[in-house]
Amino acid sequence: MGGILEILGLFLLSSVKFLFAPASSIALGYDLPKTIIITFCGGSFGTTIFYFLGSAIASWWAKHKKKPKKKKKIFTNTNRKIVFIKNKYGLIGLCLITPGIISIPVGSILAAKYFRHDKRTFPFLIASLLIWCITLSLIAYFFKAGVNA
Repeated sequence: MGGILEILGLFLLSSVKFLFAPASSIALGYDLPKTIIITFCGGSFGTTIFYFLGSAIASWWAKHKKKPKKKKKIFTNTNRKIVFIKNKYGLIGLCLITPGIISIPVGSILAAKYFRHDKRTFPFLIASLLIWCITLSLIAYFFKAGVNA
């Protein structure tokens, strides 16, 4: 087990690409409780930064954007997927897929853009992060225990 730089690296990895952080922590020799603590704190840090930064940018943009002339909207595949997820699954669906399937920065910014006025958004993001953290940490821990047996 390494020092402070190793923990800081895991913390930062958790804040931007959470899916790989628990397995990396277990692979580096950290036990299950330390893995959960490090990855949850890092993920919470990233969620907080990107959610409130995204919310501030979305609010600023709404106030300062110029009213465009009537243009035909161009829909890309990415835009269609985002609108599909927002309309079909809503806030809870977005929160559930944020840490593991899409990254924390993308999910937090999308949540801030579409659901920043809902007071449940940030707590749902953190609760989802905790669920993903425990689940991925347990999977990595038992996988490593099975390989070493």
